[in-house]
Amino acid sequence: MRTSSPRRSGRQPLLRALGSGLILLAVASTAACSAPAEADAPMPAPSASPSPPPPTGDGALILGTVLPVTGAFAGQGPAQMAAVELAVRDINAAGGVGGVPVVVYQRDSGDAASSLAETSFDELAARRVDAIIGPSAADLAARLLPRAADAGVPLISPTIVDSDLAASAVAGSDGATDPDGWLFGISAAPSASGSGSQPSPEFAQRLIGSDPSLADLRSGPETYDAAILIALAAMAAGDDGGPSIARALVAVSSEGFGCSSFGECAAALTEGQDIDYVGASGALDLDGDGGVLPSPGPAVGG
Repeated sequence: MRTSSPRRSGRQPLLRALGSGLILLAVASTAACSAPAEADAPMPAPSASPSPPPPTGDGALILGTVLPVTGAFAGQGPAQMAAVELAVRDINAAGGVGGVPVVVYQRDSGDAASSLAETSFDELAARRVDAIIGPSAADLAARLLPRAADAGVPLISPTIVDSDLAASAVAGSDGATDPDGWLFGISAAPSASGSGSQPSPEFAQRLIGSDPSLADLRSGPETYDAAILIALAAMAAGDDGGPSIARALVAVSSEGFGCSSFGECAAALTEGQDIDYVGASGALDLDGDGGVLPSPGPAVGG
């Protein structure tokens, strides 16, 4: 029987849409500060936890990607797409989700100068994908958010690194009448040459093994972790539907047994344990302050 591992310091940020468009899963602080309560102020009653959404899945997890093959961010696309393929192979080698292999369809996001992102999203929605990895840019995320909310398909971006930009873009998106809970993002501190973390040597070797032509490996770890988190969320929820995945993403990356691979985490979930996934891009946690803090760097191994 596994036991919960000690909490880790320096945790990687994860962004989630809510209210104004964005809340953040970020580095957990080691101490919390709060203003003293008024002596006569009554304690607020705890709010009831919302009920889980009704199952909408069909028993087979289908992933989509909207990642840059063309456009301004095309240099990051190959590593991101290779990372998704690597993650899906790892998931399926460990038994898939609910014993069923995961399927992935990859599409081009282009950039803000084109409408490729919308076209790709619509193609993936027609294929009934359960979650989409991407896009890489906040302005494209803002444009896709209304579609995601309407379709009940969460977006998980591997490279939204500027929370102010992302929140502004999401809040200003036309038609985003119900964005809550549909945009997530795994975000490392930007490198000198752009967004996305560099992988550990071990993970880099695995990524290049997936695509030997790769020259730029940035954001590969975050993209890999996005795919793993989606699969773990589907397992934790007992449903591969988009609403259930969106609700469970935070739970599989917070308090619980610290696990660093899909197989290890899936085994813990099967035993009824809560899990805290620590992936190729580092550890993730909810920061109650809602702030983005720098990533400690990629985890060793992976």
